[in-house]
Amino acid sequence: MKRETVLSKKRDPIALLTVALVLNMVVLLWLGWHVHGYLSDATTIRERNSRIEEQRAVMVHLDEVLAMSARMTAATGDLRWEERYRRFQPQLDAAIKEAGPAACDRHLAATVAKIEAANAKLAEIESRAFNLVRHGRADEAASLLLGDEYETQKRLYAQWTLSFHPRHTHLRLLQLRGMIVHMDEVLTMSARMGAATGDMQWEERYRRFEPKLDAAIKEAIALAPEAQSVEAAARTDAANIKLVEMENRAFDLVRGGRADEARAILFSDEYETQKQVYAKGMADFRSGLATAARTSLTQERRRALFHLMLGFVPIPLALVSWLVVLRAARKWRAALDESNRGLARQTEELAQLNRVLDRKVAERTAELSNANEGLTREVAERRRAEEALAERTDELARSNAELEQFAYVASHDLQEPLRMVTGYVHMLERRYKAKLDADADDFIAFAVDGAQRMSVLINDLLAYSRVATHGKAFEPTDGETVLEAVLANLEVAIAETGATVTHDPLPTVMADNVQLARLLQNLIGNGIKYHGDQPPSVHVSAERTDGMWQFAIRDNGIGIDREHHDRIFAIFQRLHGRGEYQGTGIGLAISKRIVERHGGRIWVESEPGQGSTFYFTVPAAQVPNHDDADEPAPEAVVHAR
Repeated sequence: MKRETVLSKKRDPIALLTVALVLNMVVLLWLGWHVHGYLSDATTIRERNSRIEEQRAVMVHLDEVLAMSARMTAATGDLRWEERYRRFQPQLDAAIKEAGPAACDRHLAATVAKIEAANAKLAEIESRAFNLVRHGRADEAASLLLGDEYETQKRLYAQWTLSFHPRHTHLRLLQLRGMIVHMDEVLTMSARMGAATGDMQWEERYRRFEPKLDAAIKEAIALAPEAQSVEAAARTDAANIKLVEMENRAFDLVRGGRADEARAILFSDEYETQKQVYAKGMADFRSGLATAARTSLTQERRRALFHLMLGFVPIPLALVSWLVVLRAARKWRAALDESNRGLARQTEELAQLNRVLDRKVAERTAELSNANEGLTREVAERRRAEEALAERTDELARSNAELEQFAYVASHDLQEPLRMVTGYVHMLERRYKAKLDADADDFIAFAVDGAQRMSVLINDLLAYSRVATHGKAFEPTDGETVLEAVLANLEVAIAETGATVTHDPLPTVMADNVQLARLLQNLIGNGIKYHGDQPPSVHVSAERTDGMWQFAIRDNGIGIDREHHDRIFAIFQRLHGRGEYQGTGIGLAISKRIVERHGGRIWVESEPGQGSTFYFTVPAAQVPNHDDADEPAPEAVVHAR
C-alpha cells in the first residue's frame, strides 16, 4: 500500500510555515519577558547582598568594640567601659536579628544562627566578667576574658561572620569598608590593652593586624581610587603616621616596665586629636567606598541591560531566515514528493524483509524452545543432586552425633570394669610383690602401668567427647584469673622441672572459663614437658586482631618438624614413644575442639631445636562505654617456681 504524507496532499505548506513563524515569535517574546524578570531578580539579589555585607561589617566591628570594652573593664577596673559595652550591645543584637530575614538561603540562615549562638555565649562570659569586676575580682575577670573558652567562641564568631557575605565586586568594597572599621578598632584597643595590662601579647596582636589593615586600605584604593581626595588622603596618612609613632612609643615604654607613661600617651589629648583626624578621614574614605560600591552596582545594571538588548538582536535575523525558508518551501515540496515516492518503494522492500525476518524468528524460536527443554531437565537433575547432598549432610551430622554419643557411653561404661581391674592388680602388687620371682614382679608392674594408662586414655577420650556437648555458655572471662588457676594446677610440674612461666597482662574474652583453663593448661603443660637440656621457659601473650584475641604460648622446648604441624592436632597422634614422654596423644586434639567451639582456630609455628609457639584465637568480650577496656597494658608478669 502506498504511504500518504501531509506534503503528498494538495494543501499549500506556506500556511504551515506561517503558523511556525508566529509560534516562533511568541516563544521569543516569552523568552524576552523572562529575561526581564531575571534581570529584576538579579537587581533585587544584589541589593540584598549589599545589605548583608553592610550587616556583616557592623557585626564584626561591634563584636570587637564589645570584646575590647569588656577586656578594658577587667584590665582597668573602670566601670565606664561597661557603660560603653551596654551602649553598643543592643546595636549588635539588632544587627544579628536583622541579618536573619536578609539570609536568602538555608546556608546563610544557618550561618546567622551560628553567629547568634556564639554571640550569646560571648555575652554570657562577658556578663560574668562584669559581675566579677563589680565585686572587686578584676584578676578573675581578666582570666575569664583571656581564657580558652572565650577565645574559642571568639574564633567561632569570627569564622561564621567571615562566611556571612556574598562574593561580588561591589560587595568586596563594602567588605573592605567593614574590615577597615574593624581592624582600626583592633589596633587602637590592642595598644591600649597593652598599656593597661603590661601584657606583650597585645603587641603581638597589634603587629598581626597592622599589615592586614594596610593591605585592606591598599586593596580598597586599588578598587576605588576615587573614594578619597588627595588632600584628605594626605591628612589621614599624616594622622596615621603620628598614631603609629605614638603607639610604638607606648609599646617601647611597656617593654621597659613603664606602663603608666604608656597609658598617659594613649589617653592623652594629642592622641585623641590625631584619632579624631584619622577617624574623620577614614569615615570620608568609607563613605567614598560606599559611593564606589553603588557606582559599581549601577554599572553592573547597565551591563545587564546591554546584554538584554543583545538578546533581542537575533529576532530580526530570525525573521529574515524565515522569509528565506518560505521562498524555498515550494522547492522543498517537489523534492519531498520525490522522497515520498522513494519512501514507498523502500516500504515495500521493508515489508519483504519483515516476512523473511518473521520466518527466521520462528525457526530460532523453535531452536530456543528445544534448548529450554534441555535446560529445564538439567535444572531438575541439579535440584535432585542438591536434595541428595542435603540428605547426605543430614545423615553425616546424625552419624557424627551418634559417634560422639558412642564415644561418651563407651568411655563411661569402660570406667567400672577398668576400676575393678586396676583394684585387683593393685591388690596383687601389695600381696605378692617380692614374694614371687622377678618376672612376676615385672608382669604385675606392666599390668599396673597398663591399667593406669588405660584409665588416663579413657578419661581423655571422655573429655574429648564432652567438649561440644557439656560446655558452659560463653561469658566475659578474665584471662588473668584463668591463668592463675592454671599455674596453680601446674605448680608441681613447674617445681619439678625448674620451669619459668611469664605472661603479658591478658584480656577479658567471651569464653567457657573451664574450657579456656583446659586449653591453656594443655599448651603450657606441653611447653614444660617437652623441654631440652635447658630448664623450661614458657611465655603467654595476647594481641587484638579483627574483633578476636590471638593468644600465643611460646616455649624453648625441643620443637616440632614442619611436616608434623598439622598431624599433632589429630586424635591419638604422638611424635615420641612412651619411654621418652608421657601422654595419650589426645591433649592437642581436645585443644583444637575447644578453640573450634569458640569460633577460633589454632596452629603452631616451630622448628626442631628452636622451641614452639602455639597460637589460638577466641572472641573478644564487649565492654560497654569502654572502647579499649580489654586492651592489656604493655607490661610482663613473671611466675617462677
